[in-house]
Amino acid sequence: MLKTALMAMLLAMPAFSAVAADDAGDGGSCVEVEIGGVKTPSLKCLNQRLQQQVDAVHPPQNIPPLDATSSSVKLGGYNETALSQQYGANFGKSVYPSRPVQTYGTPLRARP
Repeated sequence: MLKTALMAMLLAMPAFSAVAADDAGDGGSCVEVEIGGVKTPSLKCLNQRLQQQVDAVHPPQNIPPLDATSSSVKLGGYNETALSQQYGANFGKSVYPSRPVQTYGTPLRARP
């Protein structure tokens, strides 16, 4: 009986150490799971490894995306140059944009 309990504890030790290493997040080894003959690595472990690689290349910056120095285009504010281009000749005179009168040439041309 004691021999069986001791053997069970010895066999369970690698499983406990693998779970502890995975929880520690030291980047060591990921635990693989086999389902239906297909081996699948732990997604949590893979995500942590990928996040570490991304942080090594592009460290996260703690800055807000928009602030007081952002351009008015990014903030969605007023841009006088764009507004004057849109309204044309009516800029400052009307709330309706300028629409030039369309002229069409005559389909019949007088002969010289």
